[in-house]
Amino acid sequence: MPFSSQLKYNNRYAAILLLLSSVLLMNCKKASLQPASASLIIANAISGVTLLPDLTNGEQPLFKYSKPIQYSLIYPQNNYFSAYSGMQRLKLYRQPDTTSKDKPLFDLALDLPVGSISTLFLAGTKEAPDTVFSREQLPEFVGNDSLVALRFIHLSPGQVPISVNRKGFENGEIINGLDYKQVSGFRTYPIRFDSKYIFEFRNAVTGELICTWDFIGIYERSRFLNRPFTIVFSGLPGGTGVNANKAFFVPHTAWI
Repeated sequence: MPFSSQLKYNNRYAAILLLLSSVLLMNCKKASLQPASASLIIANAISGVTLLPDLTNGEQPLFKYSKPIQYSLIYPQNNYFSAYSGMQRLKLYRQPDTTSKDKPLFDLALDLPVGSISTLFLAGTKEAPDTVFSREQLPEFVGNDSLVALRFIHLSPGQVPISVNRKGFENGEIINGLDYKQVSGFRTYPIRFDSKYIFEFRNAVTGELICTWDFIGIYERSRFLNRPFTIVFSGLPGGTGVNANKAFFVPHTAWI
């Protein structure tokens, strides 16, 4: 190739590289300017009620973009939100009232600072809905730990204060006198493949057993290892079927 032709080729090649570099630099700048987000978990403790969330103020159809938030069930794709920050308006519609023209069961203004982790517990009944909002300071784990961090929240409207203990331990061993909408602190427990914990929820005054929640290490260890969870006491006093008192867990980190 003649020198003049090669020079033109090299110049053209250099120009293409410069153009590509500029495009990549612009894309990097755009990416770095995208706002950071916050983490929000929504847990539904209203027995027998399924809700559809709307964080778009009615701009997107609920059936197309919203996934149901079911009573006592937690799924990563349904209950975890991480694309929002700042002041957010959250509407939650009860199925089958699932159009923007229907009145939402909840219409909330949430402050979600960038980098924050929050949990919204939906409580009460469909006739008298209620909430507990928690800005989280989650416990940290060292790499070699084999622990699970648990705390408890009382979300059974009308129910007496409760106590919590491990089976075989005295009443109130973990908590004694947890009132409605009250949240305990986190406490860690060692977990191994042979670990088995049965947590008993009792009437704090009479000691009467209301319900239990079981942890069996051989089945649950990999999912619970070095993670924080809230155990929700839900249902209605004297309820049966879907309204019976029960306990379910809320993971504070997304999982499968």
